[in-house]
Amino acid sequence: SPTASFQWYANPFITKGTYSRVRELADARAKAYDDRYQPYADAPANPGGFNVQQFRSNAVFRWEYMPGSTLFLVWNQGRQGFHDVEGDRTFRGDVEDLFSRRAEDRFLVKVSYWLNR
Repeated sequence: SPTASFQWYANPFITKGTYSRVRELADARAKAYDDRYQPYADAPANPGGFNVQQFRSNAVFRWEYMPGSTLFLVWNQGRQGFHDVEGDRTFRGDVEDLFSRRAEDRFLVKVSYWLNR
């Protein structure tokens, strides 16, 4: 209605990868790639990878209880996870893992009142 509204925003993020051919700078001015970079001296045999999962959402209820005066109720939720290996889970498995994690919830209330002079 013109005096009340509800909005929900969601931002899911899931990414994973594995590092390979870890290299460091040898000669920045060399023309050939192999001359510019060399294998990293302290690189382990398997440098690992990453698996990052994150979900952020906001729900906002807005009510204009008098002309110019508004009440906002906001619920913010966040979940996140990180593994230092890519893992063998499917996308669905990563989503299930993300939503099985503990959520961080925040509730906010804002009231504004129009002073009529």
